[in-house]
Amino acid sequence: MRFFRVFIGVLVTLISWPGLAQELEFQVQLEQPRYKLGEPIICNMSLINRGQAPICVNQRFLVNWPGAFPHEVYFRITDRQGRLLPFLLLMRASDAEEMDFQQLLPGQLVKGKCDLNRSYPLGVGSYRVEAIYENHRQPSSVPSSWQGRLRSQPIELVVE
Repeated sequence: MRFFRVFIGVLVTLISWPGLAQELEFQVQLEQPRYKLGEPIICNMSLINRGQAPICVNQRFLVNWPGAFPHEVYFRITDRQGRLLPFLLLMRASDAEEMDFQQLLPGQLVKGKCDLNRSYPLGVGSYRVEAIYENHRQPSSVPSSWQGRLRSQPIELVVE
């Protein structure tokens, strides 16, 4: 029982510790709900500081496939049958640099965009689009950048 009380006390301390309760939100939105086959499918991405303290974020929004290649964003796009679409455009890029980081004050946001039609084989049909933003870089010249993974709310995409 004593262990349980100590554990709860440590957990409450960690949750209320300044800096750990920072709230960063990642959102994606399509510029329109429906697209014609072959036209650019522009996806707007936003990082929003919903917390009470400034947060230093990687604002590069490089879309790539996770794993062997540098990236900040990757997408999970599935068709109506739940099949994951492959990522077609692998990009060779360098790791994020100091200039890629920006301090977001409470309530501020930073935006990026990409064309999903360049990176995924989108034919006629309906799709579920979910984006994942992650940063695991800490440049030596940036005192403390946010690190971790954020998942957007899924959105629907229709190609006609």
